[in-house]
Amino acid sequence: MAKRKIAILGSDDALRLVPPKQMSLEQCLEFLADDELLEVTPKNLRIRKTILNKELRMKATHGNKKVLQ
Repeated sequence: MAKRKIAILGSDDALRLVPPKQMSLEQCLEFLADDELLEVTPKNLRIRKTILNKELRMKATHGNKKVLQ
């Protein structure tokens, strides 16, 4: 059997990431949604979801509010 090279059609443009927005503690607290937490370390402020697992998060938002974290 002959081997074939298959060309992938599409854009070869590099993915451009937007740098994270630097916010103060007060700005982070105002920005938080009901399903998010603010992690505070000496060097960083991180906003993250309360329930990290996407499936459990979807179950919690669509009726079952007693999902274990």
